[in-house]
Amino acid sequence: MVDFIVGDYNFSKDGPDGPDSKYKTAEWHKSNVVVVKQIPGKGKKFITIRTSDKTLWECTFVQRCISTERFDWCKDLVERGGPFPVTSAFGTYSMYCVDGVFKQDEGFPEPPMMIHMLSSEGGDASYEAFIGTWTLKFLEEND
Repeated sequence: MVDFIVGDYNFSKDGPDGPDSKYKTAEWHKSNVVVVKQIPGKGKKFITIRTSDKTLWECTFVQRCISTERFDWCKDLVERGGPFPVTSAFGTYSMYCVDGVFKQDEGFPEPPMMIHMLSSEGGDASYEAFIGTWTLKFLEEND
């Protein structure tokens, strides 16, 4: 999976707080505003007219969180709003975070939850985890 970086946060790498999954999806979207008009006169002839000179890129980003670090990253982006440089294989754009949703499916424990793992040194390591899925929506800056 290619890098997806928002500001200082690289969502493509495993975090130091634990085995966080890489991002799930990044979906890019751009719509032009087009109207259909009927030409007056005999017969039914129609034309289409693009009514917008510039349209903005939108990105819907989905991140599965299993550690506090990624949860905090996503929450920080939502709270600050931006604009942030968003870099991916699609390109680099200055974007605002316009929406953020954190979802825990049925059966997920309520945060915080303690996760116990074996550390790389061989001992037990415990950390608080916020398990769920963030969906962030970004909109290209046009200031």
